[in-house]
This record gives sequence, structure tokens and C-alpha cells, in this order.
Amino acid sequence: METALWGVLSVALAVAFALGGFAVARRLVSFDLREAQGEAGGVEGIHRVAEGFPEAERREVQDLAGSYARIVVEEGWPMMREEGRISGRAGTKADELRRSVVAFEPRTGREDALYSRALALVGSLDEYREQRSLEVREGIPSIHWVVLIP
Repeated sequence: METALWGVLSVALAVAFALGGFAVARRLVSFDLREAQGEAGGVEGIHRVAEGFPEAERREVQDLAGSYARIVVEEGWPMMREEGRISGRAGTKADELRRSVVAFEPRTGREDALYSRALALVGSLDEYREQRSLEVREGIPSIHWVVLIP
């Protein structure tokens, strides 16, 4: 009787671990996807808003946004996945992009509105980058371990 009880408890525990692991993996994947979409949306938004900047500033901001996106896709995400590190080059490019947007001096009301929007998008991009960096440094958040190991 005691052996059967331990067998039932073992199966129940295994199922609980499996379900908990599945829930954690699902939350981590969906969180990573949201982060990636948010970061990509920020870069795309900056690129789009820069359309309204004067030619020289537009070209600079759009070139930096494109370079940042390429570095993140080609180097940053693979480094995160394979080595558990964040790309320094992507961080440097993000800093250059931020400085370029901040340096823009609006001359009209329309440019001022675009500038405000670009600043908000750069701030959002910084937040997504920081969150991604924190995830890489910290690993799986404690709350996920609580679900994984009841």
C-alpha cells in the first residue's frame, strides 16, 4: 500500500514539475517575444519619425537606427542565446542613436512634435535594452523558479 502511495505521489510530482516547467518556458518565450517586438517597434518608430527631420538629421538618425537593428539581429540576439552576453557594439550603436536624436534641434512646431515623439521612442528602446540586459545577467527570475519548483 505504501509503495502504491509513493508511486502515485511520484507521478503527481512529475506531472506538477512538467506543467510548471511548461508554464515557465511559455512565459519566458512570450516575454522574450514581447521584448523583441517592443525593441523592434521602437527602432522602427524612430526610423519612421525621422522622416520628418531635415535631410541631414533624417539621414543620420535613420542610418543609426538601421545599423543598430542589423547589429542586434546579426550579433546581439545570437550572443544572448549562445553565450549569455549582451553585444557591446549594439550598446554603443544605441548610445550613438540616442545622442543623435537628443542633439536634434527642432525649428518648427511640427519638428518639435516629432522630436518629442523620437525622444519617447528612444527612452522606450533604452528600457527594452535594459530589461533584456537584466534578463541575461539575472537568468530565470525567482518567481519562475517558484512555479518550477513548488
